[in-house]
Amino acid sequence: MEKHMSRDVFRALGFRRLALVASIALPLFMSFSARAQMAAGSPASRTPELGPGPAAPPAPQAAGEASAERVVVTGSNIPTAEEVTAAPVDTLTTQEVNRSGSQEILTVLQKRNPDFTGGGNLGTSNANIASGSTLGGTIIAIRGFPTLVLYEGRRVADSAAISVGGFQFTDVGLFPAALISRIEVLKDGASAIYGSEAVGGVVNIFTKDDFQGAELGFRYGTTLEGAVAERRGYVIGGVGNDTTQVTVGMQYYEIDPLFERQRSYSSPTINGTTNYAGAARDQNGPDGSTGFYLAIGEDPLHFPGPIIANSPFNVGVKPGSIAPGGGFAAIPQFYRSATFGEVLSFDLAQRPNNTLDTSRTNVIASASHQIFGKQLEIFGNFLYQNSDYQSFLNAQPLNNTTGVVILGSMRVDPNDPTHLIPENRGAPAPFNPFVESIDAFSASGPFKLQIANRYNVTNPRIFDNTNNFYRFLGGIRSQITPDWTFETAAYYSKYDISFVNSNLVNAEVLNQRIAGVDASGNKISPLDFFAFNPIGTGPGQLTREEFNTIFGANFRSLSSFQRVFDAKLTGFPFELPGGKIGVSVGAEWRQEGFKVADSPEIFIGSVPIGNISVKRDIYSFFGELSIPIVGSSMKVPGIYSLELTLAGRYDHYAGISEDAKVPKIEFRYQPIKDLTLRATYSNSFIAPTLFQTQGPTVQGFSPAITLEGQVQDQAQVLGGSNPNLIPSTAESYTAGFVYSPSYVPGLVISVDYFRTLQQQIVGTLGGQLILSSVNTLGPASPYASLVAFNAFPGQTGARPVTGPQQLIGNLVAVFYIDNLRNLGAAHDEGLDMSAHYTIDLKTFGQLELGANAIVYTEYEAKVLPTDNYYNLLGIDGAEGVGVLPRYKLTFLSEYRWQGFTASLVANYIPKVYNALGRDPVNENYRRFQSIQDYATFDGRISYTFVRNEMPGATVPEPKDSKSMRDAKNAAPPPVAGSTMSIMDRMLNGTTLAVGCNNILDRDPSFVDGANGNTDLSVYDPYGRFLYFEIAKKF
Repeated sequence: MEKHMSRDVFRALGFRRLALVASIALPLFMSFSARAQMAAGSPASRTPELGPGPAAPPAPQAAGEASAERVVVTGSNIPTAEEVTAAPVDTLTTQEVNRSGSQEILTVLQKRNPDFTGGGNLGTSNANIASGSTLGGTIIAIRGFPTLVLYEGRRVADSAAISVGGFQFTDVGLFPAALISRIEVLKDGASAIYGSEAVGGVVNIFTKDDFQGAELGFRYGTTLEGAVAERRGYVIGGVGNDTTQVTVGMQYYEIDPLFERQRSYSSPTINGTTNYAGAARDQNGPDGSTGFYLAIGEDPLHFPGPIIANSPFNVGVKPGSIAPGGGFAAIPQFYRSATFGEVLSFDLAQRPNNTLDTSRTNVIASASHQIFGKQLEIFGNFLYQNSDYQSFLNAQPLNNTTGVVILGSMRVDPNDPTHLIPENRGAPAPFNPFVESIDAFSASGPFKLQIANRYNVTNPRIFDNTNNFYRFLGGIRSQITPDWTFETAAYYSKYDISFVNSNLVNAEVLNQRIAGVDASGNKISPLDFFAFNPIGTGPGQLTREEFNTIFGANFRSLSSFQRVFDAKLTGFPFELPGGKIGVSVGAEWRQEGFKVADSPEIFIGSVPIGNISVKRDIYSFFGELSIPIVGSSMKVPGIYSLELTLAGRYDHYAGISEDAKVPKIEFRYQPIKDLTLRATYSNSFIAPTLFQTQGPTVQGFSPAITLEGQVQDQAQVLGGSNPNLIPSTAESYTAGFVYSPSYVPGLVISVDYFRTLQQQIVGTLGGQLILSSVNTLGPASPYASLVAFNAFPGQTGARPVTGPQQLIGNLVAVFYIDNLRNLGAAHDEGLDMSAHYTIDLKTFGQLELGANAIVYTEYEAKVLPTDNYYNLLGIDGAEGVGVLPRYKLTFLSEYRWQGFTASLVANYIPKVYNALGRDPVNENYRRFQSIQDYATFDGRISYTFVRNEMPGATVPEPKDSKSMRDAKNAAPPPVAGSTMSIMDRMLNGTTLAVGCNNILDRDPSFVDGANGNTDLSVYDPYGRFLYFEIAKKF
């Protein structure tokens, strides 16, 4: 009831924000529309959809050829007039965003660019146990390697999730889909240009900074299977002339959560836990092994099932009646023997999310003004987002290894687990059927007693976080001479997260309730921990108010920030026969840091983080040299154009022992005008994050662990920072060609070979590796010192592993350490291919066909520097690890005529193999369980109304309103004048669109052992999704 009420309030607020968008829009439109019709034209220094960008010197004109304006393209600081650059760069325009049918930038990129595969591609589907690694943010990675995200060529602060040990990433969810002008994707190492993280490449996002006029739009979408609805509203307006440009935009977006229980593919989810009411274990199994028990009539899959009683005390069991060694087998009137598989069949799908409950409000603003023409121009921009996310998890697993204590009259000796000693910590609990105390020391050994519960029906865990981000930038640029430009900027960005984790169990209060005595020794209503339903009026039950005192919430205030000052000088100092030499030199000072304010960590499984405030300075110097060896005007046989580019960068990170010094070489050769051959070589690096070097110790539950083919309970893991980490380094190669035959206008074919090797990767060994080895080898494992029972190694009460096969079935009592370190390496090779053909149908419009493919020939990794490489290609490790298919394909078919556009987009992922719980280091992955291939089709139809031309002044079309590819068949611009009817005025500039994602309603492929039974970082969670859009341009 509380959840329903909060949802109603939330939705009401959401619609008010949509109304706010509309209320802002109306007065803006009156002003922008009038000014746009009066404007003389767009600034001459800008090009369509490029935004204000750095000023560029005019292009040197080759003899006998028309000049082309030079622009800065991602991957270089030197402006170029070439359409094909030496490094492979893809550009996704507003048209591509629309084709995808998605409002999430990660999904847009995955649908339109097959290179976004592998680990590090996580968005709003990261809503389960790993949600703390992103806290609502969206991380992207090209081919599974670290990828730098820029906003109009410059950095933004990392997500504040980094301050609690989450991923280091720039949240691409900060960028509103409706206000994006274009996204440039550089698929090559680029640390020599941009610094740390640019290993897989760079994603450079541009918003509609150069917009003219005004536009208002709304979108509504829903899944046909129900449960999820999506809403979006936006407004943008801009005015400008030859010297000044101002743009302001706002978007509100929200989408309902999808729960695991709402889809058949994710419900039920089993094989994930043995911690729930009625489940128990002792040492009375076959041959003295662990014995497993369930309550009579209990059905874990349809919990609780037709149980015979709420508690063993309801069927005549007396407190303290079971002698030591009797175990749960001595309570046959309530418990029955069960297999480990039966106990694991509990359905975990009733509470968790598949996707986050999401709402976002975005604001963009930009301005530029030429004070003395291009010789002195000031510019600035502003980006803001407020976002709210919510998700649910099953209630906390409770047992005597997580802090539950149920006193008896005897206890296991902490110093000798083979003996019992009298209990000296208090009187026996009112509802303990055993003489023996149930605590951490009874979780293993000859007197093993383990009892579990989780209050899933009444108190599931709730995660709420409100994220606020803003960035201010101001700068000056100057075209000093026709050949030289200077630009400098200062900017500040800050990412704040207010995080609340509710329904956490306070072990101290829980144990007081179990004992029936408060902290002052006063008697209180006792709790029967063995009971299925703890709320009621029977023996051992509490009132709702009493029961709620067991629970509380953890509050964290997280913040990351970035202060940057940069300066850059770019020019063409002299001319060679092949053209002008280009030079760019610059420097950057950057300060980055994070802060954490944590509420008292008094709950089960929590470790105090405390208040942390750390920062560091980074000093960078970079340079680039472009040498045109042969130009087209030289008429050299067999060489239409030949160019060499050299770049380098030096970065010093305070507190890091090794500085980064990285070069890059680019080669571009045109034997004929229609064919471009290109190649690059570069070194890149990833500096250790502040959390990795100066962060606190972190404790939590392990990811899913599988031993000998069976999914186990979660163990507890302790990790921490390492001040001695050094930067991870990478080496990248690309080589390929782009062919645009003049005799087939509109056809472009490209093929690029890529190879990347990253070494000294910062990471952890991983619980699967550590625990699998220790379970198989026992104390002979190289990781045996990292594992113990009952407590972490080195802590009081910790018991070492003494033999093989001791962990299987007992991970609930296992504690292990897994700190950060510079470890192994990853290496990939393959081909990146595309073919696009735009066919001019004359009076019948245009037809565009396209296909993109990535084909991996090799993808391998190793955990330790001394290890051999093992294969990662063709396997799926689920969210956070991702899928690396041998190839991935995307297709496009689009027809355009006048204002009508119809598009169909397809994606295909071949069969892969499930690596969850398996050992790809030592096993042949083709023996793993296969995951079915997956294909989706997305369609969209739109129509833009434009009245027929009549005498009057033509209004310039907003520069961000169209893709450069469809300029010829774009709808004609509106016409000013007073001759239009009211209906004409309403329809003129209006676009209606309807689309359907996942037309065939394909369910995600089944991934056994994954959260929700699938990998939602790869496969679509929603099914068939229908949406409608309307936009009005003024």
